[in-house]
Amino acid sequence: MRNNPFLVQNLFYNKELDFYVCPMGQRMEKIRSGKRTSSNGYESQVSYYQAKRCQDCPLRNLCHKAEGNRIIQVNHRLNQLKP
Repeated sequence: MRNNPFLVQNLFYNKELDFYVCPMGQRMEKIRSGKRTSSNGYESQVSYYQAKRCQDCPLRNLCHKAEGNRIIQVNHRLNQLKP
């Protein structure tokens, strides 16, 4: 898992400018923030980041299967708490 460059936790994050970088070097810009509720009712704040040009990417099938551009969800608070 740690070596999988497509996992959200393995993507490069620029904290200062608030964007992620996909394995092809494309910036994934923040598109919105929201709340997510877990199955046990815990509510957390998440940020959504989207790539812009996934259609012709040679790594697309390795990166994600959904139509359109890849969107990731990130819980920054949870990431701060992880060792």
